[in-house]
This record gives sequence, C-alpha cells and structure tokens, in this order.
Amino acid sequence: MKKIISLSMASLLLLPTIAAAEFDVYGDIRLGLNKADAAQKDWQVTDELSRIGLKGSFDLVEDVTALYQAEFRLHADTGEFAGSGEKNARLAWVGAKGSWGKTQIGRIWMPSQLWLANKAAGGFNDVELNGVRALTHRMPNVVSYESPKMGGIQLAGSAVLGGSGGRFGDIIDDGSPKAFNSDNNDSSVDLYSFAAQYQIGGFGVAAGYSTGDATDAANSEDYDFDYSQFYVQYSTKPLKVYAYYQEEDGLEGDGVELETLAAGAIYRQGKNSYHLQYTEHDKNNGVDGDRVAVGYTRKLNNPCPSLGRVRLRQYQ
Repeated sequence: MKKIISLSMASLLLLPTIAAAEFDVYGDIRLGLNKADAAQKDWQVTDELSRIGLKGSFDLVEDVTALYQAEFRLHADTGEFAGSGEKNARLAWVGAKGSWGKTQIGRIWMPSQLWLANKAAGGFNDVELNGVRALTHRMPNVVSYESPKMGGIQLAGSAVLGGSGGRFGDIIDDGSPKAFNSDNNDSSVDLYSFAAQYQIGGFGVAAGYSTGDATDAANSEDYDFDYSQFYVQYSTKPLKVYAYYQEEDGLEGDGVELETLAAGAIYRQGKNSYHLQYTEHDKNNGVDGDRVAVGYTRKLNNPCPSLGRVRLRQYQ
C-alpha cells in the first residue's frame, strides 16, 4: 500500500510539469485502390492503416527529457474508428532520452522493426503488397533501450515481457494474411530482440536478431523461434534503392524455415513519390512465392503535411 501511495504522490508532483508541456496532435488518412488477382478480388477502396494520435515531451531533470505517445487506428474507407483489440492496437508508451540514449516502456515500434522491416516495406502499408513479414510489429509489454549514435553506429536491445499477447504477423500464405501471437504465459520474457544500424551520408546498413516464443493464432500451438534480418540502402536525391533479407526458423513449427528477399526503389519528385518493389518468399516445406508492387504517393500540404495519401497498385 505504501508503494502505491508513494507512486501516486510522485505522479501528482509531476502533474504541473506535464500540464505545462507542449504536445502535438497528428493524423494520417491513407486510402488505396487495390486489386489482388491471386485472391480473385474486384477493385476495391481500402484503408491503408490510417491513424490519429498525440505525442509530446518535457524536460524532467538535467539531461533527461520525458517522452510519451498514444496512437489510435482509423478505418478511412468506412469512416469508423477501429476500436481496441490486438489487430487494431497501435501505440501507447512513455520513455525518456538524453545524451545517454533513449528508453521506452509500453506498446512501441521495436528498433528491429523501425531500422529494418519498416524501411524494407518500401512505402507499401498493405502486407499483401509489400510482402515483408512484420515480426516485431508494435509489440506490447516492451522494455527497450537505444544507444546514442556513435560515429554513425547505433545499437538497441528490447524485451517483450511474458504473457504479452502481442502479434508476430503478418505473412501471405496462398494470398491470405496470417499472424502469430506471443502469448506463451509460461515464459517470463516472450521475446529478446537486438539491432544495430550504421549510417554515413546516403549509405545505410542495419542488422537484427530476435529469439523467443510464439503461438499460432489458428491452433494455439506454441513454438520457439529465432530470426535474423539484414538491410542495406543507398539514397541520392531524388532516388533511393534498398534490399532486405530475413530468415526465420521455427516460427511456424519445428524445422519450418522461411527466407524473405525484398528489393526496391523509391523515386521522389516534389510532393510525388513513385514506388517499385519485388519480394520473394522461399519456405522449406515447398510453399514459395514472389510478387511485384508498383505504387504512387501524393502528399498534401494543407492543412498539415502528410494529411492524405493515395496509392494505386496492382498485386500479382
């Protein structure tokens, strides 16, 4: 009881500081026009992961800045809020940063996702199009640390605490998205993840390794797994080219391995961006596939940057 009271008092003492802090309200309305030949779908308007949120910061003590963010999902194609639930949950975290680095606690984009797989998505939000499996995808119950940049090098380590129920997803098997959950409550930690990145000028490279427990959402079977990631890019205005490799072992069962290779380019011209990506999957049980995605993005500056995006794509 004393601990609870002490924590509450500490929170009350921080309220004047928080009330004086500035924060930003932001949003991104994303709509697409899609046709997936493999699934025999008609052309349809789709929501491309629209969201609304708030984030802010304030000075806590010397060399410590407090951070916070909360982000919620919208269905822009129907005009509805997505509600809660694992599929729609996005971000909710607190943290701090300083010359010593950055730490976060809550539901976050893990560094292994931000530094590698997100960049390899090539601007395509729909998993049916980008084909890159998002295994550390806005995970809950995370404790994470990122080092400061040291001569262009940055390191990070994260842990997903046990019983989190977070989603390792999404991959395409026969045209259908499939997710796996990290809800093995027998483990004190469901996932360990490590990442490193190096940037100099327009050249960047990153690597990551993760290991942990997962549960197949379809049949509730538990698996031990590990996976490795490698990413490289080169940017020179207005062109960016990139390549990505990911190897998984055991996520879909003992002895099941999956390799993903993606390569693409983004060409930016003023407010317009043109996207091209090729993705190939090679699974050792014989389920293989490849895809090509072509995209277009238009940024609108009024009333705020990145308010709207429209993409026209063909998935084959």
